[in-house]
Amino acid sequence: MNKYTQKISEKMQNQLREYVKTQTKRQGFLNENDLEGLESSVIPGNIKLNEGFTLDDLIKTFKLSMVTESLTDQYAEVHLGGAKKYNADWFHDYIAGFWIPDEKGHMEPHKKILMNLGLYEADLDKELKYAAEQTSYPPKHRGGNLPVQLTTYGMLQECVTDYWYKLQANIFPVNSKARKALLKVKGREALHTFQFRNLTAFQLEDDPGLLEPFLETISNFEMPGNHIPNVKEYEKRAVEWIPYMNGTVFEQLKRIIKNLYNVLDDPMNFGKLMLEYANSREMRLISFLPNSYVLKVANALKWSHGIVGEVILEQVGLSSLAPAYGGMYGKFRNPIKRWINDKFNLRDYFNFKGDSLTSN
Repeated sequence: MNKYTQKISEKMQNQLREYVKTQTKRQGFLNENDLEGLESSVIPGNIKLNEGFTLDDLIKTFKLSMVTESLTDQYAEVHLGGAKKYNADWFHDYIAGFWIPDEKGHMEPHKKILMNLGLYEADLDKELKYAAEQTSYPPKHRGGNLPVQLTTYGMLQECVTDYWYKLQANIFPVNSKARKALLKVKGREALHTFQFRNLTAFQLEDDPGLLEPFLETISNFEMPGNHIPNVKEYEKRAVEWIPYMNGTVFEQLKRIIKNLYNVLDDPMNFGKLMLEYANSREMRLISFLPNSYVLKVANALKWSHGIVGEVILEQVGLSSLAPAYGGMYGKFRNPIKRWINDKFNLRDYFNFKGDSLTSN
């Protein structure tokens, strides 16, 4: 049972309804032309893979994508349940009228590419059937069911898959049907990220008190593949595979942080969020100081939240998003900011090992 509740003002509900109306006009779903010839569009022997990343590994990444995408109805059940419980008709309209029909087109390209890589359709259909029968995602969902939590979860999930599909697409030759189809799926995931992000921002603008459940969703976030029996082992290896697919986990983190900051659009709230996140995950912000002490100081000096937020933005290469301060205020805070920047290491904060990211 959710310990939080949410009531959106009538004015904001109308704004959300109007936003959903404009977004549901943005069609561009995958169609038959996007799928035509995908199962024979590339000669597997011509695909160049990095050393240490085998064709079997590549196949597993596509099985992970195919099976996870095939369970749209189960994820939709969570979204629609939250919309009904909190009378969020705007969210119901977005999920039922746009997100579901769009997402339902994302499984087939991955399936056809697996056929291109030498797998039999009948075997793939058995895997899909097994996943549907053995998975019960709704009770496993840990992100909360308030509308603001569901849009936050959606933003994070779509942000992760947006980057993942980009990496998968770039494995295939330029101008190949496989690459084009995957980049179209990636584009739809990017659009969903943008939409979920804006829906989240509207709700937090209406009620800043929703920051706590917003944080809870971020702290508890995990991809649905962790709860699908026949691909959960692949989900555990996804982070390991990213560097072999010419990506970096740090870039994925940067994309997530950028979206979180754009939701809040305020270094102070962003810094507060990051401090609370560190505390919830028992992460050490500054190596020689206990988190409890750092949090006490930060909560006593509210402006320090903004400094922490700016430091994190700078360390992931998003300094352009942070405001610059001059005059006497800048002279006062900039030395403190430099000290924190010097002591704070984002890779330690998120427990990086090389380019791998492990959760605490």
